Amino acid sequence: TMRQRAEDGIQTTDYPRRIECVVAGAEVEVQVEAYDLNRTLIRVRAKRYLLEDDNTARMVMNYILDDLGMAR
Repeated sequence: TMRQRAEDGIQTTDYPRRIECVVAGAEVEVQVEAYDLNRTLIRVRAKRYLLEDDNTARMVMNYILDDLGMAR
């Protein structure tokens, strides 16, 4: 998902599990955390011009949920 949406590729870390990239001109960070046996937390944060960009963060979260086949 993120590799297809990112403009300049992605940066990843294993701990914490994080992806950083640029989507639609905004710096995006996605964090994935195991919550319990059957649950995972996904946090998406986007910044454009040093300000939080809720619309881009929401768009990226929707891409992720669509790829996972989950309802919003």
